Amino acid sequence: MQSEAELKSLLSRIDHRGYPAYKDTKGQYRFPGYVLSIDHVQGDPFASPSKVSVLVSGADADRKFWREQRVRSSRRTETSF
Repeated sequence: MQSEAELKSLLSRIDHRGYPAYKDTKGQYRFPGYVLSIDHVQGDPFASPSKVSVLVSGADADRKFWREQRVRSSRRTETSF
């Protein structure tokens, strides 16, 4: 697994190159609190879309979900139609 800095460096290196160069990004990259997984990279502009996924541990996802719910409920206002 590679780091966030390694992904940034790779993207800078392949910027403005052809589509095949972006296939080098395939893999997993650790960020704070999650892992970005680049599962499939399209080979040309007419190919099917690239596929990515984000992996978050269950404990982190649960904490973030409930923290977001508290923020939303504190910002909620009543509206009438």
